[in-house]
Amino acid sequence: MKKIIVLAALLLTAVTQAQSIIVFSDDAQINDGDVIVYEELGAEAGYLRLQVQNTSNQSISLKLKMDSIENGDNLANEDGVVQFCFGGYCYYTVSEGTAAPNNPDNSGLTLAPGGVNDEGDHFINAYPGDDGTGVIYNMSFIQVDAEGNQVGDALLSFQYKYEPQMGIEDFASLQNMGININNTVVKNTFDLNTTANTTLEVYAINGQLIKTVNLKTGAQSVDLSALNSGVYITRFTTEDKRTSQVRIVKN
Repeated sequence: MKKIIVLAALLLTAVTQAQSIIVFSDDAQINDGDVIVYEELGAEAGYLRLQVQNTSNQSISLKLKMDSIENGDNLANEDGVVQFCFGGYCYYTVSEGTAAPNNPDNSGLTLAPGGVNDEGDHFINAYPGDDGTGVIYNMSFIQVDAEGNQVGDALLSFQYKYEPQMGIEDFASLQNMGININNTVVKNTFDLNTTANTTLEVYAINGQLIKTVNLKTGAQSVDLSALNSGVYITRFTTEDKRTSQVRIVKN
């Protein structure tokens, strides 16, 4: 009996190792250990398409698992700031251990040899991090059994990293767009000067859009007195679709 168990384990290991996948985002292949960096938030700028192909000679069942989140302690309390979609199922908030698809039988997405998943599977981030400085999602594709339990090690792991361009680079970008900011520490008004019509969006650190202002050319003050104290992300978009963003602190 002991030899049979060992042999079964060896066979399972051989089968697991023989099964493999390749993952693409549009035309770019995602390799094990890759770090994919985004500098902007939202459904367009922060969109990561996930296309998986089974390159083995047998069917496999897969799940996309959220292994860990860095600088995202408050994320689980927010709904709608991410889209974590795989196998036809979407989560709109995530935490460590979240896995998709969440089938009624928990079996995962089964791909035949050479098969690929639905084109709509993706990950979107609209959460700027607990302190507005960025967030890291560590994810992996895992093989699961009929009950949804992970089999062996992850088939492929990768990192989605939101890393906003802050500081001098942001101010230089804003100046190139014809926008000059007078203060990033705000008591009541956010004072600036623009040379072109621009849309200003103010986001809370949980990714929620708080305020939208259509700015005309010239010097102006945006009333932010109603905002609670804290860190906010301001995003500027010009009529020719150039964008830049900078953090502000509301006292």
